[in-house]
Amino acid sequence: MAKQEKPNESRNLPTSVVQFIERVIKKMRYSAGVRRDVRQELECHFADALADCETEQRREKKARSLVSDFGDVKLLAILMRRAKKRCRPAWKKAIVRTVQAAVLIVTAFVIYTLWFVAGRPVATIDYLALWNQMSQPEVLDRDNAWPDYEKAIASFIKPSQTLEEMRLIGTRRSERNLDFDKLTAAEQEEVRNWVSGNRDAWLQFVAGSSKSYCYRPYRYDPNDRNTWLMGVRLPPLAEFRAMARLGIWRSRIELSEENTQQATRDCLAVARAGRHFQGKGHLVQQLVAVAISSLAHLEILHIVETQKLSAADLVSLREQLSQLYPEGYPLMDFEGERLLFLDTVQHVFTNGGPGGGHLAVSGLMDVSDNPDVGMSPIPQVLALAASMMHAGRSETVAKANELFDLVPQTGAMTPWQRRAGDPNDPEQIVMSLSNRRFLLLKVLIPALSRASEIAFRAKLTHEATVTVLALRQWQLEKNQYPESLKELVIAGYLKDLPMDPFSDKPVIYRKIDDGFTLYSVGFDFTDDGGTPGRDRKGRPDNWAETGDAVFWPIPKPPETSPDPL
Repeated sequence: MAKQEKPNESRNLPTSVVQFIERVIKKMRYSAGVRRDVRQELECHFADALADCETEQRREKKARSLVSDFGDVKLLAILMRRAKKRCRPAWKKAIVRTVQAAVLIVTAFVIYTLWFVAGRPVATIDYLALWNQMSQPEVLDRDNAWPDYEKAIASFIKPSQTLEEMRLIGTRRSERNLDFDKLTAAEQEEVRNWVSGNRDAWLQFVAGSSKSYCYRPYRYDPNDRNTWLMGVRLPPLAEFRAMARLGIWRSRIELSEENTQQATRDCLAVARAGRHFQGKGHLVQQLVAVAISSLAHLEILHIVETQKLSAADLVSLREQLSQLYPEGYPLMDFEGERLLFLDTVQHVFTNGGPGGGHLAVSGLMDVSDNPDVGMSPIPQVLALAASMMHAGRSETVAKANELFDLVPQTGAMTPWQRRAGDPNDPEQIVMSLSNRRFLLLKVLIPALSRASEIAFRAKLTHEATVTVLALRQWQLEKNQYPESLKELVIAGYLKDLPMDPFSDKPVIYRKIDDGFTLYSVGFDFTDDGGTPGRDRKGRPDNWAETGDAVFWPIPKPPETSPDPL
């Protein structure tokens, strides 16, 4: 406990003076040393002033007069405190000011941090309704394929565990034109049982594929506490893709029974189903649709290679494939990703205040905890630091809209054009942004170039398939193959020359002996003379890092392949 200063009783000052000095010292509210000095000064002042008083009565009277002359005690204490402050050494003043500034800064920071942490996002825009409105075409409900697909999926029987162990469903082995006759007897029996058990589901699926469009409104997951687009429920894509694989195996069984036309119809049904989800909606949904489309086209090439189709069959098949995309093969649409990002912003940023709002700590942690984001969970302390350094809401939204406004232009660029580099490439712009100020953009903006590339690959597969059909038809009708693809366009077999997105030139076509080869230069952007790309095990892979993407003749696996899977 601090030691209290006591009046200097040796000076024998009157009681009124002692009380006055005590009040002044109390009102000063200063350090003990300063109060002690002031007390001594006042005591000396009064002692000197009362020294000539001969009697106690005169001393008391003069003391009261002196006290009265000093005026208001509080004002006197303030004046004396200020005088002492002005008399402090410069170094002491600097220390005091520094401490005061530090205390002020710390206090302000604590208050700001409490305000920052207390901020909570408030969602005001229903982006789910906007997304559904954007995806729904203005056509009759009876032309909607989704009710049929929904019924097909509801009655779909999943592959048995035995069939799964055979790795015939959803594996590389099952998706590379595997003849049904090449399976073992046990494998054939398992596949037949699965296919026949799903007869009703497949018929419902075919009914849906024949409809003009497919619309399924997006909904929030009822088990998710956060109602935002990041957690929206997608169509049952795994089951939808399984139905497509079912169609491919049906086609292979039909081929083994020499029912070529039914096999072709099964493949076309798969291709039509893939078309329904292309070029709209969630990016994952579009990627699955593209995979289904490519699967159907590659299987059709296998049918053309292994079966003797008539010219009429080839014409019918080519026309049906061409009619799948009357406005051209759709590339990826990223408007849904824009809405997803803007919806995430309103769920993780506060609304109003400096910068239009700040990234809430709770919002950032919600994003990091979402397994679909692919981001490591962030501790609360680091989340607070990251939130404080992040750009404000207005700047973040403006930068996101700037990037997505560039997407239609850059998304239409072929891989060859992207190879040269583009200063307006959204992905390059995102990579150049500060990790601290635009963390949310770096985490949530998808791999746009990769998704766009996948769409161009599927587009190339479609156009190459149509071209192969036209070439085979030409050969049957004219007993020879044309010298160039331009002859097919001139004669009306093709509407346009198929373009290679990896060279921005027509797909390479060459007559060889009594056949032909048709290929793209592939990922390495180099013409390898039609040498197909292969994976590490020597198996054909059109999209390997080296080699060409050969569509015809269909590349075969090596006879001594160490791994049939």
